[in-house]
Amino acid sequence: MSSLAYGEPGKKKTKQSKKSHKSLGSSSELHNHNFGIGLQIAAGTYSGVTAIVPLSKNTFVQGNAGFTFLQGTLSLTADFAMEFPDIIDTDGVVTPYAGVGAVFLAGRDYASLMGDADGVMHLGGRLPLGLYVTLSDVPIQIFGEITPGLLLFSSVTPILSFEFGARWMF
Repeated sequence: MSSLAYGEPGKKKTKQSKKSHKSLGSSSELHNHNFGIGLQIAAGTYSGVTAIVPLSKNTFVQGNAGFTFLQGTLSLTADFAMEFPDIIDTDGVVTPYAGVGAVFLAGRDYASLMGDADGVMHLGGRLPLGLYVTLSDVPIQIFGEITPGLLLFSSVTPILSFEFGARWMF
């Protein structure tokens, strides 16, 4: 037998398919842009500064300090999330995720919207469900997220937020 592959006799060499995403990049290129510190601009929620730290191949911690101009509210969030890259077959270009986290909100406009004119601070839990798309040539991440949650302080109130935006990671 004359064809050897990987040093094992009797095994034929096979061609490996090479996927190339010229506009979006391969999964090995994507990993470089998915984590770090970045600026977030979002519709439907808070724009501000984001930090994303990987914990393992498919888990990460994400924190955000943001402000919404419509409500005049400051938001601080911290989430633990797990990625599910095999749900959508895009070679890691589109990555769904789900997580659990905490939210802190402060601002008089938000308090009045919640019917709590005396309280200006709220603390609660959240369950972010979303997906992100990472571009290969620029460190930009496009994301969409729906986040149900429950405020526990200063009043017990269910919340639901929708966001769509972009993060410039540097």
